[in-house]
Amino acid sequence: MIEIREKQHLLVEKLYCYRGKFKISDADSVLRQLETEIEIKGGKKKGNPITVTYAEEGNMVDMEILIPVDRTIDTSGKYIYKEKIEIVNAVEVKYIGKASKMQEAYAGLNNYINVNNLNPITAGYNVTIKTGENMNDCIEVLIYAGINPNII
Repeated sequence: MIEIREKQHLLVEKLYCYRGKFKISDADSVLRQLETEIEIKGGKKKGNPITVTYAEEGNMVDMEILIPVDRTIDTSGKYIYKEKIEIVNAVEVKYIGKASKMQEAYAGLNNYINVNNLNPITAGYNVTIKTGENMNDCIEVLIYAGINPNII
């Protein structure tokens, strides 16, 4: 199931983040390392991960993983702390279905943007609501794409 809404707002505060290029198959491992780093620094997860994919090439991905946390966390090395992310004019896609069919949500988003002559200004921010253990489990994800308020 896919639902699409315009003029949505995404605001998430206190995020511990990692951005890098890695194999798509290593995404879970990168996420676990980020969660471990949060615990080592004395923080606690305050919500589900948000992911942003900037590029894919073959089996490599340029991805940012952002995890909401309970407090400011000192950064070191490859990890950074962001006070907040905010997208004030977004198209939101709500996807409920198998993880293996998640691309349908992106296809729906891209089609909606094209049909309505919208001008996206951000990559898609995937806010995980419900995860599954494998690609056949039902998941729930909200995808936010920032839209330029000017229609040309």
